[in-house]
Amino acid sequence: GESAAARAAYGAPNFNFNVAHDACLVVLAADAALLVGVDVCSPFRLRAGAPAEYAGLVSAFEGVLTADEWAAVRGEEAEGDADDAAAVSAAGAAAGDATGAAAGGEASALPAAEAVCVTRFRRQWSRKEAYVKARGDGLGFALRRVEFCDCPPPRPPEPEQQQPQTQPQQQPEPPQPQP
Repeated sequence: GESAAARAAYGAPNFNFNVAHDACLVVLAADAALLVGVDVCSPFRLRAGAPAEYAGLVSAFEGVLTADEWAAVRGEEAEGDADDAAAVSAAGAAAGDATGAAAGGEASALPAAEAVCVTRFRRQWSRKEAYVKARGDGLGFALRRVEFCDCPPPRPPEPEQQQPQTQPQQQPEPPQPQP
């Protein structure tokens, strides 16, 4: 087929889209003008089979994440830790296991702390995969060239507290008519 530039020259629309799936989750992103890339990692409770062991992920993907990203995976960055632990705990509770679980009620062999690290790794990996899919490079792109981090969502500004007035304000006198 024709390239996007050739289609644009004839006035044909250029429509960018990307699809990802994992377990029973499917994500579709599309935009008429912007490049898009998506990836998805389903929670442990929706995945078939046991989650990957953390040591195996570190070994296999050592050169993929930056030093700061690995620090975030290990939990040396506090953002999102409570959410990660809650997600792992909820997954385990759904299957009767406090450490996280695979689909079908099979208990995960991962300790809770390791399951949290695996969850954090999968989040980092999804960011990188979505990025290279948007660029069109695929996994040929050197993934350590780009770094992602958790950013807390913006908070609305605090309402301004009015200071108590210590002196009464004088009202300006109305203008006097000129004779």
